[in-house]
Amino acid sequence: MRKHFTFSIALGPKIKHGSRVVAIAIALSSASVIAQAPTDTRVALVIGNSAYAGKMALKNPINDAQAMAASLRNLGFTVIEAKDASRAQMEDAIQKMFGALKGKQGIGMLYYAGHGLQVDWKNFMVPVDAKLQTAKDVPAQTVDVGDVIDALKAAGSRMNIVVLDACRDNPFAGNSGKGLAPVDAPPGTFLAYATAPGNVAEDGTGDNGLYTKHLLTELQKPVSIENVFKRVRFAVRKESNGRQIPWESTSLEDDFSFAANKQVASVSHGAQREADFAEQKAEWDKIKTSTNAEDVYRFLERFPSGLIAEIAQSQLEKMKGSVAVAQSAKGEKAQAPNAPRVVVGDKWTIRTKERSKGFFGYSDNEYSMDHTVVKQTGDVFEVQGKGVVKSFYTSRGAVVRYEAGIFGPPREFDPPLPRMPQGIFKIGDKSVSRSAVLRSGEKLGEYDAEIKVLTRETLSTPMGSFDTYKIERNSTELDVAGRLVQANWTAWYIPDLIVPIKETVQVPAHNYTATHELVNLVRANR
Repeated sequence: MRKHFTFSIALGPKIKHGSRVVAIAIALSSASVIAQAPTDTRVALVIGNSAYAGKMALKNPINDAQAMAASLRNLGFTVIEAKDASRAQMEDAIQKMFGALKGKQGIGMLYYAGHGLQVDWKNFMVPVDAKLQTAKDVPAQTVDVGDVIDALKAAGSRMNIVVLDACRDNPFAGNSGKGLAPVDAPPGTFLAYATAPGNVAEDGTGDNGLYTKHLLTELQKPVSIENVFKRVRFAVRKESNGRQIPWESTSLEDDFSFAANKQVASVSHGAQREADFAEQKAEWDKIKTSTNAEDVYRFLERFPSGLIAEIAQSQLEKMKGSVAVAQSAKGEKAQAPNAPRVVVGDKWTIRTKERSKGFFGYSDNEYSMDHTVVKQTGDVFEVQGKGVVKSFYTSRGAVVRYEAGIFGPPREFDPPLPRMPQGIFKIGDKSVSRSAVLRSGEKLGEYDAEIKVLTRETLSTPMGSFDTYKIERNSTELDVAGRLVQANWTAWYIPDLIVPIKETVQVPAHNYTATHELVNLVRANR
């Protein structure tokens, strides 16, 4: 297996910027059109390091780099290669890439395969001439990935893409931690890891590493960059039986396809969107009760960014779970996707402050409501609120049904309506979903929702401070009168709760705003 060094102790003095810039920031400039023009400047730096000394030698990085270089040339990239490179050779290759990109507002790509390590939550690529004994050796003998990203931005690239196939076992006994550190994507950047931060990746049993093998296949398909890496994630997860789950962080705003001469399907609207939902819903209905994970994998491979993908991903998590557990930027382990977010007996209280505009002007209202998880049926949890209010959630926080109370007549959502990310939380993660709204089996309309993980944020509440993920959800939904209205939500979640720590909502059509805040929580025994 490829090795991944991990030091958890602090670095020594910071080296001046520009003394080392290394591999793995894939810079890609995003064009706002569906497929990039052939005249776009595309430059890729591909580095593969295998010939490390002694037991540190690796099998596949050279093979991975050679195959990736050939593939990218066929996709219109000018490729700069560095094989079994020393630190000086890596820095020289980076300077060549910088020169080829500078001032051209092009698309730059940096792919790295080889040993990688983290020190003080920074990621480094390891040259073949490195002789590392302690963390103090790292800055002087390796290349900081962050500095590579800085160099790509300085070149004026429109888009940066960073792909790290460098997450391997720790070869130094006695050092804690595994994998690379999570880094949030800077503006205009797509970061891709071979596995979740804090975990290890497999080298594969063939001529290429497990991750790169599938990436080489998916790069050739006329799909968006997001779908390329989603398809890779599903394939790697499936082949590794959940031991390895690739990880991405993105801040891209526009479409991009590696297959430049092929059209990428744009986001559908209107009649096409209705047709897409009908097709996906029909296929989902065929397998939604299946106990065979292969059925869900095939659905996700076909519709990786579809309107039901979030629910399908949730189903897969429930069926297969994950061996991999990510780590946050502060080093603590993030919640495993198959950990129990809710059990019968959980109780919480939500305080609501709302303002609405009526005939006589604005009015304010404040109240609190207790909630108790009273029943579990399969993966659906019944939550009893004050009076006749009932909500039904899946273990992943998707809403199955609202019943009476302040939500009006009972409404069901088919498929269940996601309110937060269904997989491991990742900064920049975006998803779009649609659910049919039913009442007594009669379809009232569709509920569209777009969810994006904005950032990590420390939130102070009456219950204390929480390290949260800030989520944005924009939706088109039915109000109690059956009218379609736009609602904009911002919510702060911790991954192991199905309800947010805090949530704000705006419904412009009704001049309505509200803040919901968790003020009490009692967790039942798990």
